[in-house]
Amino acid sequence: AELVYVRGEPPEATYVFKHALVQDAAYASLLRARRQQLHTRIAEALQDKLPEAVARRPELLAFHYAAAGLEDRAGEYWTRAGRQSMERSEYAEAGSHFANALALLRKAPGSPARQREEAQLVLDQQLTLLALNTTSPETGRMAEEAVRISAPLGDDPLHFRARWADWIYNSMLGNLPAASERADRLVEMAGRLGQSDLRLQAHHARWTTAFLRGQVTITRDDVEQGLALYDSDLHRGHWAIYGLHDPGVCARATGGCALWQAGLAERGAGVALDAIRVADALGHPFSRSVALWYAGFYSMMAGDARAARGHADTVAEIAAEGKLALPAAMSKFTSAWATSQQGEPGRGAELMEATFRAQLNAKQRGYLTFLGTLLAAAKLEMGRADDCLNLLDELQQISVETHQKLFISDVHRLRADALRHVDFRSPRIEEEYRIAVRIAQEQGALTLELRATTGLADWMAVTGHEEAGCKLLKSLYEQFTEGFDTPDLKAARVLLGRIG
Repeated sequence: AELVYVRGEPPEATYVFKHALVQDAAYASLLRARRQQLHTRIAEALQDKLPEAVARRPELLAFHYAAAGLEDRAGEYWTRAGRQSMERSEYAEAGSHFANALALLRKAPGSPARQREEAQLVLDQQLTLLALNTTSPETGRMAEEAVRISAPLGDDPLHFRARWADWIYNSMLGNLPAASERADRLVEMAGRLGQSDLRLQAHHARWTTAFLRGQVTITRDDVEQGLALYDSDLHRGHWAIYGLHDPGVCARATGGCALWQAGLAERGAGVALDAIRVADALGHPFSRSVALWYAGFYSMMAGDARAARGHADTVAEIAAEGKLALPAAMSKFTSAWATSQQGEPGRGAELMEATFRAQLNAKQRGYLTFLGTLLAAAKLEMGRADDCLNLLDELQQISVETHQKLFISDVHRLRADALRHVDFRSPRIEEEYRIAVRIAQEQGALTLELRATTGLADWMAVTGHEEAGCKLLKSLYEQFTEGFDTPDLKAARVLLGRIG
């Protein structure tokens, strides 16, 4: 009847229905018991005759076991398929497999074993959402659900992992008081459990939040403790449990930017490059993107447009291949900044603004005080002082709402710079410079303190206090031991030569 075509000779023949609708009709005509029997036989045949295909695609077995009514075995293979997709950075597929496994598991009667397995699957699924949409409400809901399910376990590594997932969601959302509280609780919990891998991840949480809060000294301390605990052989699989990225890569990437802020530009550059080396050796795409987008941050801090462009381009390739939301956004902004510095200030500022607004609208407010200062500086360089001041007011409000203090010293410094263009007689000019200096001192951000002090010394010279300004700047400049070819130290040296 030509409803089915045969290709080849038995037993190597392949049979294909003429149309999918014919196949569906034939399948529907089978009794449920017969269908389940056939699916069971297919699953057994796959395992017996095609083990390599099953190893590559465990979802095939999961499908047949589910259709056969063997839900425990189906759930096992859906879970295996999800974790295999995670290893290939196929996050959408992994999320779908984990959802199938969860749906089957929740049909099973309650038990301590089911409770643990459910919490693990919820956390695995949350990781896939974290890659695809960092701050979606569903990402946060799943973290809260995992905390609730695992809470009866008390001081247990699985409950620790659930609390870590809740921490990272709040951190990326820009809800930093909540993130700080959660990070401190993780440090306490890891101390009670006494496991070095949990202590590593607790410090990972705290250095990340401290970095966003502009706490340079705390960031450096936690990074150093994390690196002392990190062992690439022992912890190379942590990306699949905590935040989709390697803690050793993150420590180096964050540490490089913190060292630059602390006035150690050469050490910072070396640590940032080491993060890329470790990530490349690991070969994990999301970890590589973290190393490279932070290297892009370092390059923007240091004023190196060429390096920033190279890092941004590589991150963009990784993000496009893996459909990674946050790395894609960071690469767009870094690339736009490089454009603004390489002869196209107007176009670069326009692209920076578009990415900044997209992140704000997506409620992904992490890093925005830093990125916003770069955009504000670009506006000021184009003579748009009023636009710069409006943006700085917006950044101040974001900082108040989120407690994000990353580069907040530069918000005040740039406001003083902009006011010099708008209202040269304003008493706020010196006040804003001094606020910028004080904040940088409190944070341990020596380079940002130098930026603010350079602006203040220049203003003091303009207003007739040249000697005092020179003395102030010279005293701070002499605290530096490296990085003398960086733009900030060059600018300070030129000013000292002019007013000294």
